[in-house]
Amino acid sequence: NPLFDLCKQMNEVCAERGITENSIKVAYYNHVPDWFDDAAWAQAAENFRQGAIFARDAGFRGITLDIEYVGEMYNLDWSGYDSVAYTRKSDEEMLAKAEQRGYEIMVAMIDEFPDMVNWHLPESVYAYGPIARTHVRGMIRALAERDAPGGFHISSEWTYQVVSPKGLLSYYAAVVNSMQDLLDDEL
Repeated sequence: NPLFDLCKQMNEVCAERGITENSIKVAYYNHVPDWFDDAAWAQAAENFRQGAIFARDAGFRGITLDIEYVGEMYNLDWSGYDSVAYTRKSDEEMLAKAEQRGYEIMVAMIDEFPDMVNWHLPESVYAYGPIARTHVRGMIRALAERDAPGGFHISSEWTYQVVSPKGLLSYYAAVVNSMQDLLDDEL
């Protein structure tokens, strides 16, 4: 695989120069499958598993997940959930499925790459709706259950133009509080 060989060589050269924290970015560029479609999510988990193998064997330190591009899907009242492409069940059932799917894809990755570093773009637990929050909670639950040494790291994107130290600290506190609220009941 020419791409694999190129990535492996790149990581070797980077390591020689002291750059050791490269990652593969995986983004949700298209709407995710119906939360209730077991076959589609099994395929997604397999794709994530294969991505983790690629990242591990090519010498990456981890995987960066970017779930922002389908942000409209993270609200329970998204109009797409009224289409025939999605199964509309109660809000509680949708949230539970979104959490399950986050758990499943993270398990698939860390089973292949247990010490991978898990970066997360952007701060979706703070910036997006309840489905994003539970989806991410499932990911974090999988990492916690396996005591994954790479951890879960949020890479904030909404601070690019914040130049005030107080503004940065205030925003950071809001994200931390949101994470704490998300995890208090579960972990």
